[in-house]
Amino acid sequence: MVVRRGKKRTSRRKRSFSVNVLDLGAGLAFADAANAGAAAQQMIRGDIKGGLDTLSNAFKTNKNVMVAIAAGSIAAKLVTRSVGAGQFAAIGPLKLRA
Repeated sequence: MVVRRGKKRTSRRKRSFSVNVLDLGAGLAFADAANAGAAAQQMIRGDIKGGLDTLSNAFKTNKNVMVAIAAGSIAAKLVTRSVGAGQFAAIGPLKLRA
């Protein structure tokens, strides 16, 4: 008679990932203020110089907006850290945290 051995147990990695909502929001706001979409379109068409010029002009004209985004992001992080808010939502494998 043959003795059957159990299957070896291997540890599995987590199939979920967490997203920092504050960083994501700040990054999207920066991309919008920098007119990154139009610059990317130009670069995809092969106009690298035009794309870089678009980014450069957007950074020059929206300097105050970028400072406001950075200040707001830092303030929001300080508030959420002091409150102790961790993960506040979960959508399937996506965990949203502050």
